[in-house]
Amino acid sequence: MNVTVFGATGAIGSLTVNELLANGHTVTAYARNPNKIPPEWGHRVRVIIGEPAVSQAAGKVASGLGTSGSWSAAQVGAARLRRRKTG
Repeated sequence: MNVTVFGATGAIGSLTVNELLANGHTVTAYARNPNKIPPEWGHRVRVIIGEPAVSQAAGKVASGLGTSGSWSAAQVGAARLRRRKTG
């Protein structure tokens, strides 16, 4: 599945990206600060740098979301990650 994570370099966003990668998903990370991109993501994550409020940057992300099997996650994976850790 193709998944876009907004806030990908934040505490929950980075956990979400790592979980998605571990489960074989294709990830696009949307972040404001390129210096916060973890080096271990390497070439496995498509990174888009920009402010969520700026329509041109958001448009780059949204252009790939119209296909079947594509999702956008904005801190959505947090609850699922917490459930796995707590049982």
